[in-house]
Parts: sequence; structure tokens; C-alpha cells
Amino acid sequence: SPTFGFSVVTDDLNNRAFISDIKARSSASKLFSSPKATNNQLRGAYIIAIDGNPVFTTADVLDAFARLRSARSRPFDIEFAPERRMAASQLRTALQEHDIFNPDS
Repeated sequence: SPTFGFSVVTDDLNNRAFISDIKARSSASKLFSSPKATNNQLRGAYIIAIDGNPVFTTADVLDAFARLRSARSRPFDIEFAPERRMAASQLRTALQEHDIFNPDS
């Protein structure tokens, strides 16, 4: 897989890339003791850096993965943010608090 098994999408509130899923039998699924443990630890976590380079958007993450795939020569590091993506009800509250859906007020 070009993303090493990570399904990466964009958070609606802050446009940061986060992990929505981890494919079974992928490189990513082997980061912890089992695929289930990997999913429990990483699903919903933000990706903040790949190989020491900061990433913000899903496009940044995909570009970094593409560069690493083409290099094929060495292991790399991924930094994850400990904060989890908000639940739908929390997201709605945050969007209302920041007037994102009502910019004229």
C-alpha cells in the first residue's frame, strides 16, 4: 500500500491529517503487539511528523509517504499526536463555539 496501511483523512475542525483506520496485514498493523492493539493505540491520532519533517494536511502525509516509498532504503519515524479526534457531538460544539458555520456573527 502506498500509505503503509494507514487510512489518512482530514479533520473538519483544524484541517489536520489523522488516522481513520489501519489495514490488516500491513506494515502499520505491526507497530504494536497485534493489529487490534495498533488500531486501539493509533486510530484517531493525528500525524504530526514523518521522518522528522512536520506534516499538517492529508496531502502533506501522502507526499511524505510517496517520497519514502521511492527511497526504499531505510526505516523512518512517524510522530503521532496524543490527542484523539473529537466525537461528532464535540465537533459540532467546537464548530459552533468558533462560529465556523456562521462567519457573519
